[in-house]
Amino acid sequence: MKRLALAAIVLPGAAAIAQSGPLARAAWLAGCWELRAPDRVTLEMWMPPLGDLMLGASRTTVGAATSEYEHLRLKVERDRLIYTAVPSGQREASFTSTALSDSLLVFENPAHDFPQRIIYRRRGADSMVARIEGPGPGGPRAVQFPYRRTGCLTATPPSPPDTIVMGADLSPDRTRYLIARGAAPAIDVFLADASGALLRRLTDHPHFDYQPRWAPDGRRLAYVSVRGNRHVICTMNADGTGARALTDSSAQNSEPAWSPDGRLIAYRSERDGNANVYVMGADGSGQRALTTDPRAEGGPAWSPDGKRLLFSAVVNGRSEVFVMNADGSGQRQLTRSGNGHSRTALWSPDGARIAFSTNRDGNDEVYVMAADGSGARNLSNHPSADLPVAWSSDGRAIVFVSTRDRPGRDLYRLALEGGGVTRITTTR
Repeated sequence: MKRLALAAIVLPGAAAIAQSGPLARAAWLAGCWELRAPDRVTLEMWMPPLGDLMLGASRTTVGAATSEYEHLRLKVERDRLIYTAVPSGQREASFTSTALSDSLLVFENPAHDFPQRIIYRRRGADSMVARIEGPGPGGPRAVQFPYRRTGCLTATPPSPPDTIVMGADLSPDRTRYLIARGAAPAIDVFLADASGALLRRLTDHPHFDYQPRWAPDGRRLAYVSVRGNRHVICTMNADGTGARALTDSSAQNSEPAWSPDGRLIAYRSERDGNANVYVMGADGSGQRALTTDPRAEGGPAWSPDGKRLLFSAVVNGRSEVFVMNADGSGQRQLTRSGNGHSRTALWSPDGARIAFSTNRDGNDEVYVMAADGSGARNLSNHPSADLPVAWSSDGRAIVFVSTRDRPGRDLYRLALEGGGVTRITTTR
């Protein structure tokens, strides 16, 4: 199953028949909700609870055409709720409640392909963050759905495709950004100044070029180019010339990370049928595995002294942040994320702290912890999806991408002291 639509928050004054038992705890779903993405609109409706049943339906529109729809129902069985979805063109699938409250609903079906877990988390008076989770080709996969309450009698068609910010990196001298942006399926790498203003396009291909990473000398960059459904790691000069592929297209290779001396690139590779952390010379030579576990691993990041690497690994179905020596030895787990995932870890310039992304609070947040994994705390604390990109050179701020102002994401700066957030880019 490719998708299950998810609902949101009850409208003020929405009628609901008095209920008791598990269905009463889902009554806040009654009403209409909208999920507006750059090129599509999903409208979902739920009837108020009555007896032992709530019925719902959803429709996703791309332009003037309906791309998908589904029928939904919540039915009481003993002291639990059964969530059943019948997506267009797919078989019915049911999920059993494992948590029910006036702010959180969780349904699970470990035998289903994807998703295996559905989460509705209430966020304030008029919005919610919904999430589906399950296994993916390279490890755990999760998709979030930020919904807003809306009226039931009108529907506004989606606007033209919006520009999506896929990611960014801050130059070693902290004066320029590499930004991967565009309207799918064409994503390219751009050079921007410190204010976020675009200076030039560095790639111009009819496919995805993303995950740009500056070399330590600021003269070159690595990036990932998707060609023929394969992720290939490439390098080029900072002006966009001299592009060359370092990995072939026989396997998925992504998430490049330069060593501090610029001689090596660590990366994620699926060439052995499983995602592992690899390393190679900056010219693509000497490719070898640093991790060989059967679990999925990736997201490498070098310590400032080049002696250690952060990476993420799947433990009991959850992604966690680990650290290891530069030769792959001495692996140690740093995070314990409960029901969430932790990944995208970055060392501070002095190597004393680590910024990382985690959804342990229900949505992606920027956290920071000590280098030994202690003292983890939420820095972004916002209902949007926030993902760290880089540290400032003085270690007093973190640059991150966020959906807080628009679904297509923009670039922001977060001060560690005081928590002030400054928007860097305003993308259209």
